Amino acid sequence: AIVLVVVVLLYNGFGGLFALLAFGFLYPAYMTFKALKYDNRELLVNFGKFWVVMGFGVALHEVIEWLAPELPLFGLLTIVGTFMLVKSQASAAVYVYDTLITPTLGKLEPSIDSTLSSVEGAVEKEKEEFAGVKDKVTGAVTGAVTGAITKSKPS
Repeated sequence: AIVLVVVVLLYNGFGGLFALLAFGFLYPAYMTFKALKYDNRELLVNFGKFWVVMGFGVALHEVIEWLAPELPLFGLLTIVGTFMLVKSQASAAVYVYDTLITPTLGKLEPSIDSTLSSVEGAVEKEKEEFAGVKDKVTGAVTGAVTGAITKSKPS
């Protein structure tokens, strides 16, 4: 009976977000913290791979939810999938990372890096232009305020 209540609550969304946050993010974040704190390289690599898989999983989840918001059992499948990734001590995520993500990103890496470099260059250019505009606006405002103060002083 308790299992049925939990499944109904998760399926209806109530508690599903809590379960996803607790087991899909907080637990792995804590394990990553411990791996960093105790310099456990194997655990750190495994949870690093877990976070890459989760990042792509969350992005894919959002796209699917946007394209098919009424997909039956999708929320429950998301929670079950996340539990499977976490419960396996990240070994399921390592498998997904090694067999799916690494080969795919390996092929796409040059074009992704080229695109990111272009975007970073464009952002840097915009930042420089904004800094120039900001300096001009600051100078104009400072001049206007100084002029207004000077005019308001009695002679």
